Amino acid sequence: MRNADGSTMWGLSRNKVCIGVAVDVHETSLCLNEGLGKTSRKRTWDAFGGHIERRSEHMLDKEKSHAVLAERLNLESKAYDAKKCCTLPDRDNP
Repeated sequence: MRNADGSTMWGLSRNKVCIGVAVDVHETSLCLNEGLGKTSRKRTWDAFGGHIERRSEHMLDKEKSHAVLAERLNLESKAYDAKKCCTLPDRDNP
């Protein structure tokens, strides 16, 4: 998909699927389709709100839409900078 002027879209464009991923303490992964384009508080809540235990520990990147989970589920939350994490060796990457 291209913009009206013919240029290609960049970033989390409305034509790209947003996949939300969660991993629990047992290393079980949950991957959910959050729709097209950048996620939102509503889409994050709709996707993950029913899958996370209240007052559990929550490690996340600094995506603003994730705050809805911490607020509504009373989570102990710690945020990491995803741009910095991707440069770390696996053993040091939260």
